[in-house]
Amino acid sequence: TALRRSLALCVMVNLATVGSGHWQLRAGLTPRVLMGPQAVQRWQNSVAPELRLVEIARAMQPEANILLADPGHPYIASGLGRSFTTAWYDPELAAMRGRCNADNSGQCWRAHLNQHGFAQLISRDTDRPPALASALSGWATLLDQQGDAQLYRIPLDLDTAGNVYHERKQ
Repeated sequence: TALRRSLALCVMVNLATVGSGHWQLRAGLTPRVLMGPQAVQRWQNSVAPELRLVEIARAMQPEANILLADPGHPYIASGLGRSFTTAWYDPELAAMRGRCNADNSGQCWRAHLNQHGFAQLISRDTDRPPALASALSGWATLLDQQGDAQLYRIPLDLDTAGNVYHERKQ
């Protein structure tokens, strides 16, 4: 249809003028996006499965704090203020990640997850540092997996758990 052709032309012109947009053409992703909502969802799941896991986590526990533990995949916006990341733009949690990754026993991760009140954690198994893998093993519950991204339930100690959302809101 004419609408599809116009949209395709706009996308192509846009991609031609964006210096970093060429990867989408080489990967064959742009034509898939033009094929409808299911294609967009499949594309999103292949590029950023964390977005789907945040959606699942929020459906399970809307008030829970979610930590996206991989700094290379900090897709927190869909968490509506309840998602946090260990990427560079959260210096406190980025520093925590550095300290905890130095402790291969996993105890540092467990203590800080509880201290900040993270009830759920999302991490890609391909990027997971040994210390975090150790912390999750035998302690956290795997709730869902999308591609190589996994959603875990963290067993918080409700007597001592903090809440980073409320602490930062003040």
